[in-house]
Amino acid sequence: MVIMESWLCGRPVLVHEGCAVTRNFASESNGGLYFGNYFEFEGCTNYILQHKSTAWQMGANGRDYVLRNFDWDVIVDKYKRFFADITGE
Repeated sequence: MVIMESWLCGRPVLVHEGCAVTRNFASESNGGLYFGNYFEFEGCTNYILQHKSTAWQMGANGRDYVLRNFDWDVIVDKYKRFFADITGE
């Protein structure tokens, strides 16, 4: 939830590489960076702070990703298709 909310505010995210789900979100959306240890976290933080236009673009990419995949209307349509597939309608 926090990742999605950050993206909706146009902010890039940093996620731990040990979490496959959030790592995939960051990678698939190009909305943030992932790290595996303190030194990588420090490097990612410094990169975002020193490359403001890239950070801004990552935040925008994340926002687009949320709206394309998790907007309320998108979720409702996914459920409708799911239940239609199950019931054969």
